[in-house]
Amino acid sequence: MVALPLAIAFAIASGVTPDRGLWTAIVAGFLISALGGSRVQIGGLTGAFVVIVYAIVQKYGIDGLTVATLMAGVILVAMGLAKFGSAIKFIPHPLVIGFTSAIAVIIFSGEIKDFLGLQMMDRRTVPGGVEVYEINGPFFFGAAQSFKDAVSQVAGHPKVLILRIRNVPAMDSSGVHALLDVIGRARKEGTIVVLSGVHEQPLAVLTDSSAMAEIGNENVTAGIDLALARARAIVSGELLPV
Repeated sequence: MVALPLAIAFAIASGVTPDRGLWTAIVAGFLISALGGSRVQIGGLTGAFVVIVYAIVQKYGIDGLTVATLMAGVILVAMGLAKFGSAIKFIPHPLVIGFTSAIAVIIFSGEIKDFLGLQMMDRRTVPGGVEVYEINGPFFFGAAQSFKDAVSQVAGHPKVLILRIRNVPAMDSSGVHALLDVIGRARKEGTIVVLSGVHEQPLAVLTDSSAMAEIGNENVTAGIDLALARARAIVSGELLPV
């Protein structure tokens, strides 16, 4: 009940598709149970690998991850045959605690970077009265409140705020709620929010939650060019900002 959803979340955080995490958890779980040396051994996912896997996928792709996984497997088997596991007794307890804490900090900072990577575009490509920001990474509950805080710091009150979510592969209900909250506050300040590069899963979540009626179908675009065209039309008065 816990491991499978966690596996999906780790897969997304690692930069691969959700099904990769699901299959990995199932196959690895059976292998650990079949080949483990103890009946009470627990095999499962660890957040420490998210940092490593994400870096490998981004730099070397899935093929590189496959090679790295096979290499790691060979090394682990060799270490097991050499009985290197007994060396853990020589590792000081503060070092183990420090390692665990450091991994937690790295993952947390990585999530902030990925979830809240709001970056302005080159202003030479954006008309006056329009601000463009980009969100990177899965838009889950961990980033919702920080996202709202970050957007609230947008300088001035632009006529149109474009949110590029081309790098948001997944969104949950908390993300939808945060997005609607931002749109509601922006509307009170006279700002229209336009979404750019909406993927299939976020689009399905927005549609199923009836959020589309609040956002407006005309304000959800497939790419930045269409979003900028929509923004120019609103700023110039050619279209009413419904």
